[in-house]
Amino acid sequence: GGGPTIWICRHGDRYVPTWGREVARLLSDAALPKGLAQDLPLSAAGHRQAAQLGAFLEKQGVGTIVSSPYLRTLQTALPAAWATGARIRIEPALCEGPGHRAGWLPPLVERQRYLVNLDLDHVPELGDEPDGEAAEAAV
Repeated sequence: GGGPTIWICRHGDRYVPTWGREVARLLSDAALPKGLAQDLPLSAAGHRQAAQLGAFLEKQGVGTIVSSPYLRTLQTALPAAWATGARIRIEPALCEGPGHRAGWLPPLVERQRYLVNLDLDHVPELGDEPDGEAAEAAV
């Protein structure tokens, strides 16, 4: 019996800034979001991992997907959203990193241009994104 099952997943493998020419090419792509140097996308391996996660979560009957606003976490969640039909609910408070300040990520309406399946009507339940690495702001 019991209640719903909660699956927690970290993002797939991401590009590493030291990967030289490949990252330079990514950073020069005008179609990609501003701030990519800090908000790195998934690597090819990360996209494969995300596809595997999507197939797994589809079999589990997942109906709700919650993600931080980082590009790599949204890219990880996207195949699961496609497979399950769920919309991705963004929780900004799940986002924290060294030197990151509130508001440095692109707005959700901009993310929607290249990441469909975002639930733009979702009201975050955990509050706004933390400001930097303050321990009291962490979830």
